Amino acid sequence: MNLFLDAAQQQQSPFFLIILVVIMFAFIYFFQWRPNKKRQAEYKKLLESLEVGGEVLLSGGLIGTITKLRTEDDLVQIEISKGVQITTKRGFIMQVLPNGTIDSIVNEKPAKKSKEEKATKEAAEKADSTQA
Repeated sequence: MNLFLDAAQQQQSPFFLIILVVIMFAFIYFFQWRPNKKRQAEYKKLLESLEVGGEVLLSGGLIGTITKLRTEDDLVQIEISKGVQITTKRGFIMQVLPNGTIDSIVNEKPAKKSKEEKATKEAAEKADSTQA
């Protein structure tokens, strides 16, 4: 029984706790701060590469073409439709799109409805007309 008491009374070295804290900070640095700094650097590079005529995606989901860059107050003017322009901060730009993306979206034809969709729509219309 004395063996168990002796083992319970032994304390760990205070250096063990210090080493554990250092390991935790190293873990946080390598898996949190370092990748975040890389992402911030990439985003800063993206914002610096903006040019007039480039197509961008905004954080709200709007897609448009840059028409004017104002570096003195960090604003960008974007045309989201013919004759419709908005002014926003550079920070709201999430992604630079390849040229021609907007044209491909605008010119995209809607997919044709399948025979099953047409049949279910006709059946629903018949059911509505018989109930009324």
